Amino acid sequence: MIVDYNLYIENGNSKIPPAEFPLWETRGEFCLLRYVNSPLEEIDASGLKPCICHISDLLFEENKRLGISSENNDGYSVSYANFPIDTEILRTVKLYLGNTNYLYKGGIAFE
Repeated sequence: MIVDYNLYIENGNSKIPPAEFPLWETRGEFCLLRYVNSPLEEIDASGLKPCICHISDLLFEENKRLGISSENNDGYSVSYANFPIDTEILRTVKLYLGNTNYLYKGGIAFE
C-alpha cells in the first residue's frame, strides 16, 4: 500500500471506513497504473498519494451508487450518470500528475 489510512484522513478524506480502506486503496492503485509509465513505488511526485486517495474515493462512491445519478420514489424511475467513472478518474490523474513525466502518453488524450 502506498497510502495508509492516517494519510488518507490527513488529506481531508473521510468517505471510506477504516476497515474497507485497504481494499479501495489497492483498487485506486491498480486504476492509476493504467495511466502511468512507471511502477508507483518509483514515482517521486507530490501528487501521487493525494491522487490515489481521490481515485479510491471515486471508486468507493461509484460502487455505492452503481452509476445511479438520481432516483424517484413516487414511481420507479432511475437515472444513470451519462459519463463513465473513467472520465472522472482521468481528470483526477491529470489534476495531480499532469505536470509530471510519469503519465503514459500512448492512447490517452492529455490536453
